[in-house]
Amino acid sequence: MQLEIIPCLNDNYSYLIKDDQTSTVAIIDPSEFNPCDKKINQKYKKLDFILNTHHHFDHVGGNVELKKKYGSKILGFEQDKKRIPEIDIQLKDGQEFKVGNLNFKLFIFQVILQVISLFISKKKKSYLLEILYFP
Repeated sequence: MQLEIIPCLNDNYSYLIKDDQTSTVAIIDPSEFNPCDKKINQKYKKLDFILNTHHHFDHVGGNVELKKKYGSKILGFEQDKKRIPEIDIQLKDGQEFKVGNLNFKLFIFQVILQVISLFISKKKKSYLLEILYFP
């Protein structure tokens, strides 16, 4: 597996993953199109999957343009289907999936936003989604 970290916006990162066995390429949380597209073009010239950990703009901002350019499939949590732009594959909590031959599993953690400073929203509940790799 190859992993590239892409700085985005002023304080975010996107993660580019390549499965060496199948040459499948995925990106996690493409905050914005230009820096992500530049790295994809330099390294692989293709993008098979876009994985979104949640619907906030600083995680999905590059979705539409990347999907349009590369014909990628967008994966995300099923309860974010109306908030993740152009989602193609809706994942359930605990669902396992593959990026090439790399195994992933989706974990959903319900959090109270007042406790988590990461979130800006003032809603009482939200979902935080993590996509974790396990060999």
